Amino acid sequence: MLPPIDSTELGEDAVQPETAVPATPPGDQPPQNLSENQGLVKAAAVLAVGNITSRVLGLVREIVKSNLFGTSPLLAAYTVAALVPMTLFNLITGGEMVSSSLVPVFSDYARKERRAELWSVVSTFLSLAVVVLLLIVGLVELFTPQVAWLAGARNFDDPSLMPVTIDMMRLATPAVLFLSIASVITGVLYALKRFTLPAFTGAVFNGTIVVVALLRPDRIDSLVWGLLLGSLLQIVLQLPALRDGRFRIQFNWHHPAVRRIIVLYAPIVAGLVVNQIAIWISYNLAITTG
Repeated sequence: MLPPIDSTELGEDAVQPETAVPATPPGDQPPQNLSENQGLVKAAAVLAVGNITSRVLGLVREIVKSNLFGTSPLLAAYTVAALVPMTLFNLITGGEMVSSSLVPVFSDYARKERRAELWSVVSTFLSLAVVVLLLIVGLVELFTPQVAWLAGARNFDDPSLMPVTIDMMRLATPAVLFLSIASVITGVLYALKRFTLPAFTGAVFNGTIVVVALLRPDRIDSLVWGLLLGSLLQIVLQLPALRDGRFRIQFNWHHPAVRRIIVLYAPIVAGLVVNQIAIWISYNLAITTG
């Protein structure tokens, strides 16, 4: 999320024309913050191009899915299977966390004089996040039949779709780990004002699903493999921008930056939970329509 550009309009009475004398001729003074504003405009343009590319490829993804699998029960099974990793990602480290928590906190440590501390903060947060995510993924893998039942697979008319859904859900769930790591990296790069590569993570994700699906058009699990590979490539794409990163495994629950991230994100989670519950209910209702 880009910081807003500050602008101040002076009223008619802000300067008295008859007494105000500039220290130097206006033509001799360069516009203040010109280079900074130009950088913001460039970053906004890059993000816009990346967002448009992602949206276009997202449309292509849906067209490919529709042409390959139509409204088949197998596509419904995939939709239920993919619902779990996407829900977990949106709740744990999705875009809302990046914009509301990670970027503000990381930006405080991104200044040159605090750069070494930034890598310590990021290492701590990543280490803790990976452990928590691995535990969540392990629980979902262990209780996949129950999770699939809750997600709506119990409402399928064809009982044979339940095991298909369970298999695809087990395959798709690790994607939440890759998506989350990529999201944290995006937050770091935004704080460092490196926007180009993060701007195209969505495009890489959607494009990978399209390519893998077209390579195996007769297999519904090609969509799951595309989901997994696309989430992994989001990490790979951004690594060159972290060329100066100094990461290490460390755990410090009591680090003030970690506490601040949690405090900033806690109020947002409540709204996200309500939204995700509504999505799960809508999926369950849609499945019952046949």
